[in-house]
Amino acid sequence: EPFVEKKYGTQLASQSCAPSKTSCLTLASTSVMDGLTFAGGISVPTDMATAVGLLYSTSPTNPYPAREIPPNKELEFFWENIRYFAPVIGFPSWSTRPTCPGLSPNETQSLNKPGGKQEACKEGPKNLATGYAKVTQWQGG
Repeated sequence: EPFVEKKYGTQLASQSCAPSKTSCLTLASTSVMDGLTFAGGISVPTDMATAVGLLYSTSPTNPYPAREIPPNKELEFFWENIRYFAPVIGFPSWSTRPTCPGLSPNETQSLNKPGGKQEACKEGPKNLATGYAKVTQWQGG
């Protein structure tokens, strides 16, 4: 909100955002945040996650033990976060698909289809409480 207020506060102060009870400044700030979050695909949420992790992690392995951003250094903090945790590291993938529970490796490989498409592993028994089978994505499903 401080960024939007500094840049557009004077203009927004005289505006009505009726029927919303939320101030125009808050609505504009939310729009900017939404735009930044979703405009960059997966990289922006990844950067935001690592920044929040740096600020709240109490682990001795945290590379930023200060855990707070000095006043007026927000931009520098975020650029350093991006430098340290490059967001373009790729997507997780398997070199060989894990074997589905109850299938042989060959039976699992037969689920691979032309064009990179795959069938999921067969669902296991459904949980009586939820009505859903246990998710086994990490096992190839």
